[in-house]
Formats: sequence, C-alpha cells, structure tokens
Amino acid sequence: MIFYTKNIPDHIQQQPLEIVLAEDIKPATESIKTISDDLINDIWKLIYIGSRHNGMGFSATQAGIQKRLFVIEDNITDPWNPFWIPYINPSFYLLNKDEDILLEGCLSVPGEEILVKRYKNIVAQYHTIVKSYSTGQLSLQHKTERMSGIKSRCYTHEKDHLLAVSILDKRFLPSVNPD
Repeated sequence: MIFYTKNIPDHIQQQPLEIVLAEDIKPATESIKTISDDLINDIWKLIYIGSRHNGMGFSATQAGIQKRLFVIEDNITDPWNPFWIPYINPSFYLLNKDEDILLEGCLSVPGEEILVKRYKNIVAQYHTIVKSYSTGQLSLQHKTERMSGIKSRCYTHEKDHLLAVSILDKRFLPSVNPD
C-alpha cells in the first residue's frame, strides 16, 4: 500500500508536530502483528512529521511511539507525486562489507550534519501493508529487498533509531596519523 503525501488525513495534520531529540529516544519494544486503525494513524503521523520537516525518513521512536516501524519517502519514482513506504518489523543483513562515509542529517539532531560510516549494500527484510483488490482487506506482507546507495543508508539510519541509536552515536572520527 502506498501512502501519498497529498493524502495525509486532516485529523493527522491537526496534531502537534513533536520530534524526540536524539538523547531522549527510547528503543522500540513493540513488534507489530496485525493492522489496526492505530497503526494506520501512526504511519500517517510519521509521514506528516517527516514530510513537514523535509525528512527522507522518519522512525516511530522519533515520535515517541515504541513500535518497530519507520517510513521512507520515495520521490525518485515520481518526483511530482512523492509517496512513503512503511517498513514494519524491519531487519537487515549485509550483502558484503563495502562501506562508505557520508554526511548525514537527522530530524532528532537539528541543524547538524555528521560523518557516518555505513554499509553500502544490504538485504532488507520487513513487513509492509498490502490491500486485497477483491476484498479490500489490509494485511501484512513479508518482503525481502536488496538495497544499495542512499536507500540502504536511509533504511539503516531509521533502523538505528528503533534501537535508540542516533548519528551522534555513529559519528565517524578518522584516526589521526601521528607522523
């Protein structure tokens, strides 16, 4: 199921925009097993906060929600009509050990960009929401997806938040050569 930014419900847009600062983020404790109205509202809330602050992604723990959930914006497929994908109960494993070091920003660390080392290529495993065309019923569907580049970086960044890890914790400090 695709969540378009333009379709954020009015009742979500009337809620306060609260972002938990990095040092106050708590780990996600709740695995998601079923789809509920609360889950759909949580997804919309994450999309609303992320989109209002020009984020690429936003994690439930950044909104004070202790669910294993984050959203990432896809503005590549159709830049004029961006949509968000929910990643439910996410995990990943490495395709290889290739890494890169890039500047990252974070809505929970306002105004800072920090060098962070991350793996370039992962295999993401998560659930997403699908809608049956015949019944209209929503269900969780397990997905496995290879990710690389910025998508891999964004996925692992948001996954870190579910563990209460921020870019401040992942800051890359190059070793100084004593010569």
